[in-house]
Amino acid sequence: MNNNNENNNNANDLKSIILNKILKNNKNGDDNYTPLYPHLSFTENPTEMVIQFHINQYDKNYLGNPIIKFSEIDNTLQNNYQNATIGNIITTYGESEYTGYDISIKLINLKCDKNTIYYYQITYQNKFNIIKSNIYSFITKECNSLQNKLYKNLKNNKQLTKTTFNKTNIIMFGDMGIFGYFDTVKSIENYLNKNKNPTFIYHVGDISYADAFPHQLGLFQIALNKYFDSLSNIMPYIPYMVLPGNHEYGPKAFNSSSNYEINFASYNHRYFMPLRNNSLYQHNMWYSFEYGPITFISISTETSFENNFFPFSVFNGNQLDWLEKTLQKVNRKVTPWVIVTGHRPIYTSMHGYSTQDGQPNGECKIIQNVFENLLFKYNVDIYMSGHIHTYERSFPVYQSQIEKDSNLNKNLFHNVRFPIHIVNGAAGMPEGVVKCNNFYTDHIWTAGRYCSNIGYGILSTDYDLNKNEHVLQFNFYDSTTEAVVDMKLYTNKYLK
Repeated sequence: MNNNNENNNNANDLKSIILNKILKNNKNGDDNYTPLYPHLSFTENPTEMVIQFHINQYDKNYLGNPIIKFSEIDNTLQNNYQNATIGNIITTYGESEYTGYDISIKLINLKCDKNTIYYYQITYQNKFNIIKSNIYSFITKECNSLQNKLYKNLKNNKQLTKTTFNKTNIIMFGDMGIFGYFDTVKSIENYLNKNKNPTFIYHVGDISYADAFPHQLGLFQIALNKYFDSLSNIMPYIPYMVLPGNHEYGPKAFNSSSNYEINFASYNHRYFMPLRNNSLYQHNMWYSFEYGPITFISISTETSFENNFFPFSVFNGNQLDWLEKTLQKVNRKVTPWVIVTGHRPIYTSMHGYSTQDGQPNGECKIIQNVFENLLFKYNVDIYMSGHIHTYERSFPVYQSQIEKDSNLNKNLFHNVRFPIHIVNGAAGMPEGVVKCNNFYTDHIWTAGRYCSNIGYGILSTDYDLNKNEHVLQFNFYDSTTEAVVDMKLYTNKYLK
């Protein structure tokens, strides 16, 4: 987010502090072929997982093709394992001595009938087990088709139990960078150490804030690497799904010789989201996937619509046509919940982004004009965004009006028609959270706000057997105290 309310008085001093931290802790360069910063992402197929990593240099004659060794049986990967080379997408851009190489390999035919642990290691064809990464692991998610089939069979035989549906937990936040992230990352590590069930992270834009650093001397790339390094205890083990924010555009300071780093170039090389391997799109700007009882739909609030914020950044496909077709295809009997994610919000009570009487203003008005009618038309349950450096949750709202009687209990909603909007952009950024006095306090659609500290959310789903209804809960945590500072319980019935 960029706005006049952010504290920029000491911006130059702050950048100097960040730069000193980066240069002191940068770990690149010891071995130019060593696999660095492994991270995971979903595809549209629940039996697949993409493993992506970074190297400083790539010499195919010397290394051969990159390989992923993996196994669900042998955690040493010495005796019983498979080799994966599918995809083997190796990309670089601009000046490779700065940008390095990003390699993506897809694992296929993974088991998804239960929570299976897979172990994996990165190596190379010609340097097999000589140049290699550590051994990491991940847990597969459950196939929705199998879950739905199980439900129908058990219901027909009257054998439903409380364990029929697995609980789903997803860590969600936006706006986290290389300075100010520590408490959030530490808190999430603590959560993952205590909870071994499958999960993933969904980062709704503004990833790393590396754009504060210029192209010169490779500082922008060093900052990107620092961010991956700060999440080295998380990214190799659970999928890290992302979407573009305004800070993903590229370094603010660039010239004609370094313009290859703008137009969301690093974002589209460093990550591998579900549509990137689709020949019609080949980018990460928007996509969808299913996880448990949820269809997630990620949109670009930055590009690819009329009056967008980066009109010179053009990507394959018509985003709005794709979005409507994707919403039309959702099968609510398989995924009763639909959550759309984007970086910029529609509803926030921050001054400048809404009017005193609660109407979206400025850039929020632009996003409202483009997307809100589609969210309403297809009964989207939640729109999750970031950009505003705070946490705020709305009542079910459409066209600035709350759904009738939905405000009777601000923490419990049942079968509502209007979307709930959650601004979740306070995970840890250089400027800190926006202070509470920068918000209107009397908007009728505001149900909860937390502007005292950085934090993140955990979205959970369950199934109430007695009531035959799906249950969704969203908790927002203070990153320092790890206390729940806002909770919403939201239920719905779809399976009959």
